[in-house]
Amino acid sequence: MQYFKHFGTMRHDIKIKRVISKYGLEGYGLYNLTLESITESLSTQSPMPDLQETCEDLAEFYNGNTAKINEIMNFMINQGLFDLDEMTGKILCTKLYKFLDTSQTRSPELREMIKSFKKQSIALIEDKSDTVSDGHGQSEIVSAKYERKEEEKNKNKKRKEKYNPSDDLVFFNDSDFQEVWKDFIQVRNKKKASNSDRAIKTLIEKLVDISNNNKKTAIDIISKSADSGWSSIWALKTEAAPAEQTEEERHADIRRRMEEARRMMEA
Repeated sequence: MQYFKHFGTMRHDIKIKRVISKYGLEGYGLYNLTLESITESLSTQSPMPDLQETCEDLAEFYNGNTAKINEIMNFMINQGLFDLDEMTGKILCTKLYKFLDTSQTRSPELREMIKSFKKQSIALIEDKSDTVSDGHGQSEIVSAKYERKEEEKNKNKKRKEKYNPSDDLVFFNDSDFQEVWKDFIQVRNKKKASNSDRAIKTLIEKLVDISNNNKKTAIDIISKSADSGWSSIWALKTEAAPAEQTEEERHADIRRRMEEARRMMEA
């Protein structure tokens, strides 16, 4: 993973405010450094959001004090910003999945864990009926609600967006192409074939492929389907070139012609 969502209001979270109040920018910096390190190590082979480095490693790599880093880490664990895996002793941040999208990775393992965490977060929000007893964790619930609304908004936007064939076929709006395309669509309507965005997109993508995105070839393909009353399209058939004769076949052909010529002369 290369990045995670960093909300501009992160510093206002009550738990992080406590870290900043107690340890200043050193505590806030360590918190974000830990998130970055965990995010960077996420992969198909390592889908668990845990910190690979120890406090000693962090102190050595970033010129810090081991005891101080250990103290700050323990404080953040007590605040619920991180968890401690009792089996491995590593620092965990399962909430990190909240700041990740499935589009950011091709790993099926990571995608599944991101989806699972967000489903659990949504269920938790619904159980709380949008109320918070105190300030603890409020920003987490608000951000999860915001993400849910954004996902719904994006889904609705995609539903409303109409497919534009010219995005895939550059000459779609060309007058010559449009003339045969309209005839083809009329045929499809008579055949009661679907002309939905999805169906047209599939046709256009196929046309681009079998015509090699060549306007004349595409027009010939669409014209052939319209004239033939077809509701779909196929690549144009090309006449096969005659097979080249072998040396033996050429000699046999010469002998045959000579024999025919001799018979004609004798007659």
